[in-house]
Amino acid sequence: MNWCVIGVIAIIIGILASVMKLVVEKFQIFYFPFITKLIMEGSVAQLWIYYPLLGATFSVLSATVIVYICPFAAGSGLPEIIGILNGCVVRNVLNFRTLACKIISCIFTVISTLPVGFEGPMVHIGALVGACMAQPLRCRCCVQNKKEHFDEKQSLQKSCFPNICRYRDCRERYSLICVGAAAGVAAAFSSPIAGLTFAMEEMSSHWSKTLTWQAFVCCILARSTAELFHSFLEAAETMDEHEGSYLMYLSESALFDMRHVLNLNIAVLLPATIIGLFGGVVGSIFIFSWLKLSKFKRRMLAHIQHPKLVNVVKIFEVLLVSLLSCTAVLLSMQLATCKPVNHSQKLHVSTLSSKHFRLRSFQCDNALNVSVHEGVLSQTGEFHEGASLLFGSWEQMIRNLFSRRTAGYFNVPLLTYVFGYFLIFATWSSCTSIASGLLIPQLAIGALFGRGLGQLVFDVFEISDSESGKFDWIDPGALALLGAASFLSGTSRLPVTSVIMMIEMTNDINLSVLIMLCVMLSKFSGDLMTHSLDHSMLDFKCIPYLEAELKIYNEGTKINLELFRAEDVMKSPVRYVGVKENVYTLANLLLDTNHGGFPVVQVGFGFLRTFLGVITRLELTKILTKTKKFDASELVGEDIDMIRISYPEYSSGKLKDIETVNSVLNNYSTQIKYRNVHVNLLPYINTSAISVPRDFSLYRAYMMFRGLGLRHMVVVDRYNQVEGVITRKDLLGYTVETKLMNVLNNNDRKGFYIGSPTTSESSSATASTSTSGSPSSANSIFEVIHRQDSMTSQPQGLQSTVILEEAEEEEA
Repeated sequence: MNWCVIGVIAIIIGILASVMKLVVEKFQIFYFPFITKLIMEGSVAQLWIYYPLLGATFSVLSATVIVYICPFAAGSGLPEIIGILNGCVVRNVLNFRTLACKIISCIFTVISTLPVGFEGPMVHIGALVGACMAQPLRCRCCVQNKKEHFDEKQSLQKSCFPNICRYRDCRERYSLICVGAAAGVAAAFSSPIAGLTFAMEEMSSHWSKTLTWQAFVCCILARSTAELFHSFLEAAETMDEHEGSYLMYLSESALFDMRHVLNLNIAVLLPATIIGLFGGVVGSIFIFSWLKLSKFKRRMLAHIQHPKLVNVVKIFEVLLVSLLSCTAVLLSMQLATCKPVNHSQKLHVSTLSSKHFRLRSFQCDNALNVSVHEGVLSQTGEFHEGASLLFGSWEQMIRNLFSRRTAGYFNVPLLTYVFGYFLIFATWSSCTSIASGLLIPQLAIGALFGRGLGQLVFDVFEISDSESGKFDWIDPGALALLGAASFLSGTSRLPVTSVIMMIEMTNDINLSVLIMLCVMLSKFSGDLMTHSLDHSMLDFKCIPYLEAELKIYNEGTKINLELFRAEDVMKSPVRYVGVKENVYTLANLLLDTNHGGFPVVQVGFGFLRTFLGVITRLELTKILTKTKKFDASELVGEDIDMIRISYPEYSSGKLKDIETVNSVLNNYSTQIKYRNVHVNLLPYINTSAISVPRDFSLYRAYMMFRGLGLRHMVVVDRYNQVEGVITRKDLLGYTVETKLMNVLNNNDRKGFYIGSPTTSESSSATASTSTSGSPSSANSIFEVIHRQDSMTSQPQGLQSTVILEEAEEEEA
């Protein structure tokens, strides 16, 4: 059953990717030929009118869909999916409305020629397909008649589908979301292995061997479906021309196919090193610019009081950026000139699509002639640099930049201008209210500065013979490929995915070692300056994402979290509820607080708050609002048969009627009679909720919290009495740093060992560990003292400077 569901998800994603590309191409049938005709005829005045007008129209349509129908479909959706797979709750991101609006807005955005792509949103679309597939399966898990009582086990078994009930488990639903996101990358870039590694490196925080195999199969099926769909369409279009002989061929799968084998020299390591370091620096500048611009926009919109006016401002911003972008493209034509060309390229039989080096003409004296003879594509005459780069799809521009042995075709001033254009408008466009991605702009920016460096070397040393292969080591097309890999790694900080994606997209294994070098250097240089782009977006959108490893520093020295306790970061005192609580108290608790969950305690036997489990805010709300009438027998009833709400209704993910819920809670919270009406929470609570002692290691608490994807971790004392609660926000880096600094500055807790030991301390630690048989490490003695101290009756728990000195004297 699970493999059938995964197969259906992969096929749907592959078809969606193909249909989106097809729709964009069909829209361009009347769009680009019209613009191309104006370019060929040199109608500058008409071009300045129609090109911005068409671009602004489609961009406004894209923004209208997002602003007025589904604001949650804006952007690429990557930060939200990463946060959800990390254990966060992000509302309204994974539903069918978001899926439909994402597809429509993304198509209009690509047609508007803004410097963005739809490859990034394909990750979100893939995750949406997986989530939408799991939702109906969850709803049909158990079909129970409301008139039937739950103690009729036979009728319950007949109405349940055990093969589908697995998708009520969060882990199973997250696996479908994860494999869908991986398949989205595979279908968009025709790179199934890159989709798998992208999901492993960036998307999922909880990975397993089973998920690896499922994601691998899903990526292959999605990519194969997209390629078969595209191949059949192209074969049907060329059936009359080739008499059906191409029906048996598949189109070239690589997005940017580079088949030229270059003669490399060891001297290429120098420009590769420069490109790698430069990619990390420029990537950090790009991330920094995006954050500053996004925060500036947020502050400006916060000053507008009327929501309708905010929507108008958002659409006007998209209109403005579209008009300025089109104007910048038209101004670039002034920097470019017409150049003679005599270029030939061999086409392969399976290359039915236009995946080759393509040139365009604009106000040139000699017309550009394009012909195909015996599988060889020839382009002769004159071409225009600016029109060949900027008038067409961005994939075609990147393909032109990657083309080998084409030195001198694009001059350095034009490449510099287009580099600045992409750096500015890609940053601005990604901050607006449209569905767009940054993967294509990342490749374009890197390819532009890589090719600019190669062309600069050719111009400085006056190298003219680029066809013989003597100067292949400095080929501008090869350096453009290295630049794209460098900038992609410098912004995403995904080295393995960047390498595999560039090799799969270009079929160029010849440059694999150089690609690895550039990716490694760009990640090292970028990590010294900023976080990755996706994680910076997570911080900006206030999604509490927990990193794989929590690193806290004090004056440049890393703090050992094993020496701190769970109580150092917990929230206390805690709002908790009794296992049998009155309706009046529960309603006021929900109205007065915004906590996501509450510990459930047992009062009695000499204890005030014995921990039993946790109940979430949503579950507590449904108990109060779905129950028609509370019975006094619930005060003594503790059997599971007392459940009044069916499990499918109780476990649904959201409340449908918020106004009715608020009215019911206000009614319960204002009438005194509900103080005597109680509800038994025992059948509803999560008795498997995680709790840890007060002196539990903070490092282990963090790893447990992240590894299990928890939302609440209750802290108890030695008698299982609730002392505090740790939430996801309490474990964020800056929160932990602030709380630990307060602990270190506390007079009662001074003397913490937080840095590397001195030489004498290291020798003492080694001697102690060798005699005790524990692992030999510099911090072992301090951890041993910490454990011994926590077992004693001393209230402070962590070692002091005096204890360290006494321990060293005893070991000596």
